Amino acid sequence: MAEHRQPKTILWIAAGNQENESLVSLFSRLVKQLPWECRNILMTNALNWDNFKGEVYKVNITDDLSLVTRYRQVVLAAYHEGILEQADIIITGGMTATLLSYVLSVEYSTNLRERPIVYISPKVPEKSVTEFSVEGKEERLFWWLVGNMSNIHAIVLDNDREYELASERLFESAPYTGKSIERLILWKYNGATEVPGKKDKVVWSGRLNPIKRPDIGARIFSLLRGRDVEVEFFFPAVAPSRRRFLSALKQDFQVYLNLETTEYRREAGSAKVLLITSEVEGQPLGYLELLEMDVIPVIRKRPWMKTFLTEKWPLVFTSEGESVEMCIDVMQNYTKYVDLLHDCLGERYNKEPNFAQLIEQIWSDYVAGDYRHDYSVANRGRKVR
Repeated sequence: MAEHRQPKTILWIAAGNQENESLVSLFSRLVKQLPWECRNILMTNALNWDNFKGEVYKVNITDDLSLVTRYRQVVLAAYHEGILEQADIIITGGMTATLLSYVLSVEYSTNLRERPIVYISPKVPEKSVTEFSVEGKEERLFWWLVGNMSNIHAIVLDNDREYELASERLFESAPYTGKSIERLILWKYNGATEVPGKKDKVVWSGRLNPIKRPDIGARIFSLLRGRDVEVEFFFPAVAPSRRRFLSALKQDFQVYLNLETTEYRREAGSAKVLLITSEVEGQPLGYLELLEMDVIPVIRKRPWMKTFLTEKWPLVFTSEGESVEMCIDVMQNYTKYVDLLHDCLGERYNKEPNFAQLIEQIWSDYVAGDYRHDYSVANRGRKVR
């Protein structure tokens, strides 16, 4: 079936805000793990593509469009540039991109229709999370394709909540499928590294995005500052639509923006406490890298973090006042929490990264001819007399 034994071109599709998009960072990490030397093309409208090992096509899209619309624009750009047709494997983190790539591929030869389209879930949509509400109408069709089309694969991050959600959606939309969802292991804990000198300081780090809930972080920081605790915000970049909120934060707090990696690790890594307020996360590498530097996480209780640090991690808050007391407790009993953090990280993140293994198996199945679609139309329409 396949024209060659290894892929010649892999297309990576990532859309997001005009800020450092975490999906681009994820793809930049994964592309280095590929088992082949091949042409890699990233199509994106987001920033943070400098570390991608391959060609980058930057699509200009205004930031006021919905996430679904941004994904459609990026996929259509790949289509009009002829890149979609060249791809032996398409990798994306968007349900919309998966659907549209599949639909557009039907315009081409059978070989392209059958080539793998791999959805790597940055986050499975959760009810009541506003960022994902626009996906709703297409989501059921997406999971139907995953369940029924052999060349469409869904891989979720190594997070119990992500896996539960994806499994539920797949069963609801394709209850008789024999396909399963794979977990992507991104990070293995190998012990604390590069631990800077510590200060009695609490930091908040992440994109300035409503889903990260920086507003909750700001309210908690106000309470901490009232207790004479040093607090700092770290943002990789800020989209134009968020600049008013950023200006308000700068009036009240120390804010670091778009630091170079070494400087970021030195400044944020010097804190004793990391405040995490996100509505949804998958496997947040940025947080894990701070934890690796012995920054102790105090985490807002949400479904996603159920097994982020195993269920025995005690610093999980349900109110802003509770979070303040936890932050202060960490600074007073820091050594105790460092030892517990090491234990939890070692227990939770003890498996080797597996992207190369997953993508190689997907390609091997394709090469072996496991995709057996019948795209023929037996009856082309009613007879017209």
